Amino acid sequence: MVSSYRPPVITFLRFVGVMNAAVWLGGSAFHLLAVAPFFATPAVRWVLGDVHATGAGLMLWQRFYVLQYTCLTVSFLHHIAEWVYIGRPISRATGWMLGTLLVLALLGNLELDRAVVPAHWARGNPRATPEDRARAERGYPLWSTLWLSTNGALGLVVLVFSWRVLTASHGPRFVTQTKFRTPDSLDP
Repeated sequence: MVSSYRPPVITFLRFVGVMNAAVWLGGSAFHLLAVAPFFATPAVRWVLGDVHATGAGLMLWQRFYVLQYTCLTVSFLHHIAEWVYIGRPISRATGWMLGTLLVLALLGNLELDRAVVPAHWARGNPRATPEDRARAERGYPLWSTLWLSTNGALGLVVLVFSWRVLTASHGPRFVTQTKFRTPDSLDP
């Protein structure tokens, strides 16, 4: 008879992993599919004005990266806790995905803070010099496209990572080669 008992710590670790993946995927999907497009609608642009609607959307993107960093930290800690407590090492694919997520989040946040936001505000600043405004007008489409591509890749990797965590079927724990013997190995 196979026992279905799981120690509470293992159940808790599984719960943390699943909840983190669910929050991460849900928050990312909600932001990418609902919040971000909202600030590009004609109604919001009419109420706030083009410059302020885009600026408010960019502020929400900065909060989006806080979600990414928080979920990345929880995921790293969760996988380290599984490694320490359960003895399950972090798989190579999981390590690569977490590393890719970290790089994409850092790159997207850097692009947003260093290029997209300054170019956006320089485009709409009435006190900006004509040269600064023209430079921002030329650079904004390129940086914005590069930044949105980074966010698309980030969303795709979050989807794949969440799929792996939510559909994981973990095998037996603490099984080594010496625990099972064939009848031939029992002979002296």
